[in-house]
Amino acid sequence: MTPHRRPARSLLYGAPSTGGDSEGTRRLAADDLDRMARGRPPLRDPEGTGTLSLDELLLLDDPDPAPHDESGEHTDRTPNPDHQATRIAPFPTRVREDEVITNVTAARPEVAARQRQRESLTPPPVEEHTGKRDISKVRRFVDSVVTAIPRAVKATVARVTGNTGKTTLPVEQPYVRDETAWRTLRALKLTVDIIDKDLDAAMRAGEVSVLTAARDDLVDGESHALVIVEGQLALAQLPGATLADEKKAQASVKPLDKKAAKKEQKRRADLGPMIRRASRNLAFFEPGDLVQLRIPEGGEGDLALAIYATTPVTCVRIARVRLELWQRSSRLFADRVRRASMVARERIEAVVGARAEVADFFIRHGLSVAQMLRVRQIDACIECGACEDACETRYGAKRLTLNGKVLGGLDFVDACHTCTDQRCIDPCAFDAIKYDAVKKEVVIVEAACTGCTLCATACPYNAIEMHDLDDKPLLKIRLDRENKLEFGDGAPRKAKLKRMASKCDHCIDYGDQACISACPTGALFDVIPGDVFRVRDASVTDSARAGFDVTVHVDARRLHDPAPFTSGPSKAQVRGMDRARGLRPGFAISTWMWWLGMIAWSLCALEIALRKLAPTVSLQFVLATALDHLEPEIAAARVDFRPGCAFAVRLGIAGSLIMLVGMLYPARRRIRLFANLGSQRAWFDVHVVTGIVGPLFVLLHTAAKLDNWVSLAFWSMAGTVLSGLAGRYFFTRLPDWASAASLEILDVSRRLDLLRDRHPAVRKVDEWFAHYQQQLQEQTSHGAVRSLGALVKDLVNARSRRADLVKRLDVLGPLLGGECLRCGLDLARYERRRVIYPALDPICRRWKLVHVPLAIALTLIGGLHIVLALL
Repeated sequence: MTPHRRPARSLLYGAPSTGGDSEGTRRLAADDLDRMARGRPPLRDPEGTGTLSLDELLLLDDPDPAPHDESGEHTDRTPNPDHQATRIAPFPTRVREDEVITNVTAARPEVAARQRQRESLTPPPVEEHTGKRDISKVRRFVDSVVTAIPRAVKATVARVTGNTGKTTLPVEQPYVRDETAWRTLRALKLTVDIIDKDLDAAMRAGEVSVLTAARDDLVDGESHALVIVEGQLALAQLPGATLADEKKAQASVKPLDKKAAKKEQKRRADLGPMIRRASRNLAFFEPGDLVQLRIPEGGEGDLALAIYATTPVTCVRIARVRLELWQRSSRLFADRVRRASMVARERIEAVVGARAEVADFFIRHGLSVAQMLRVRQIDACIECGACEDACETRYGAKRLTLNGKVLGGLDFVDACHTCTDQRCIDPCAFDAIKYDAVKKEVVIVEAACTGCTLCATACPYNAIEMHDLDDKPLLKIRLDRENKLEFGDGAPRKAKLKRMASKCDHCIDYGDQACISACPTGALFDVIPGDVFRVRDASVTDSARAGFDVTVHVDARRLHDPAPFTSGPSKAQVRGMDRARGLRPGFAISTWMWWLGMIAWSLCALEIALRKLAPTVSLQFVLATALDHLEPEIAAARVDFRPGCAFAVRLGIAGSLIMLVGMLYPARRRIRLFANLGSQRAWFDVHVVTGIVGPLFVLLHTAAKLDNWVSLAFWSMAGTVLSGLAGRYFFTRLPDWASAASLEILDVSRRLDLLRDRHPAVRKVDEWFAHYQQQLQEQTSHGAVRSLGALVKDLVNARSRRADLVKRLDVLGPLLGGECLRCGLDLARYERRRVIYPALDPICRRWKLVHVPLAIALTLIGGLHIVLALL
């Protein structure tokens, strides 16, 4: 039964009544009485002064009038004991208005309340004076002013506070679809199988929306599934108190509240970014990934899981209810969600042991948002400082710092990473730092920099340094020469510059990078993050961009592989690093020099052996019989090799010349004449080759006769070679081994954890390893010399220590005891590297104190010997 409603009359029907009983007034009164009988407000106010305003109608209107039955009679559906509808006879046409209002307000208390509220808004009538004489005009003016002042004050307060004193019913706004969000949703590959009608209904219900989050903002991943459109999200473990503080701080920042935003920016600069506040970063997600995680309330101990933005993020939020509904209604969409969820789960489950350390390092230090990394290979670096010196020479102040963030055998030096989100640009108010889209580099405009330090404060990776010009005279000279210190009218800065911001821009204005060109061993180079960190396979990336239309699996063995940091990079990674170094495939200068030098030395050594053992087949015998036409007996008698013979002298001259060429390397670093003659690495390779091949020729020259003062030159030469080789090897390898040992220990501990619930032998290994750790700490707590002794003692006692562990495990059975034994011995080996090797670093750093004096002694004694021999 459709309820019958009488058509509403226009608010403009009739004219304001001023009294009388005209036909129009009677029709209006009848209509008003009929409306009041149905619980509606009259078109005229009860006082009969005229029609009501729109606000008053909305104030008095009943949003839920009682329906009519088919006969047109009003039906009251209020429950009664007899469970029957009570019929109310319609009001007669002519009824006094005050009776109707009384009846209606008595039957409808809410109408009475609204009527009282409206009457409270009516100003009180002016008191009527009935004196013998009329009120003067002055008195009426004073009364009007006294009455108007409170009204004016009340109206002013209402305008300022926004409280008009009137209560209006909320008006439901019509739904208007966000076309920008709609285009984003329709362009999303994951939801391509959802029809427009279902997607529009989800948007109308607020179950699907497009979310934008700033960097370091927490994102709700519990009640909604997130599909990333742009940017990057990270999953991390945070202490409960830290997570609560971040939520509170984020909730306190309201839109368009600049003061709160500035306060939050200062708080973030003091505390650091979220990547640093997290106890452990587990994984990160990029465009196309589906983040659908059931985040528990608690975590490990006091840790809780959270999702935050590492860069400005745009993502699609889908309520879980709507996601499940779409999965039931669309088989294709369900398959896409299943594949995306499987990939996300596999990526998180693969991050264990050393892989967890690699993943946390990759996110914590901002490498996940970097476009280019400056890397130092520790086992190839001799820490000569040539890279820093070359940078300072070119720019007046160095723009990189070694020993930055070290993981295993690689050092990610403190230099600009060219981040994708460029945190340093936004705070600058002078346009003194910008991103060059053509060269893809963040550049400081030195002519406009005011030294405000905002960019350096905003950069969380220590890539921007502030230099006082008084402390950096070379920097000040360069800036003055390039006219970048101007100030005043017509200049970008108005005051004299006291300090300057400086950062690495990868020498975009030069043909080479000063630091990389100056590295003599090729240990410093630029590399793309993906060439070192295996964060995801290309097949996973392509599938995510296509909306997971095909099934792909994550290779857990390759994801965050710690091998490049523990045992060195693979061959493919080496080729990638060689490309980053600028090396071309093929033989380098050191390669063919090695081959040429060793072949020549081998032939000379063979000739000496033949002269001693088989004179008739030696080269000297052949030349004497073929060229000098000597008799074989005479030629054989002349074949000999002794100190001072012609062949020995030639070997001595060759060895000396080869070593002299090698000694040009330190001269090249200090003499500007040789600065542009070849690369620094080529000169160092020549230095190493000549430093080994030359002494080998000199060794043949001595004929093993070392019984005079000239032998001092030989022993100084031997000391120089051995100190150089040993110093280079141990100085570079010990830090590499020590750093890689930390990752190895995590992997072995993971293997033990898998056995912990299956075999009691793990407890014995734990006890044995704890005792061994205590011994190492006691032995290495007294300096480098004692640590060297502890290393020798530990190597000697390795066999007895293994026997002790075997004895502890034999009583538990050999099934899993063998695996526990291997894990225990591996832990001991890596712990020795981790604890003892860093303590030996001060000794290894002093290898040049032996190498250089011996080289000087070799030069002096060898030169004196040559001069005396020539005389």
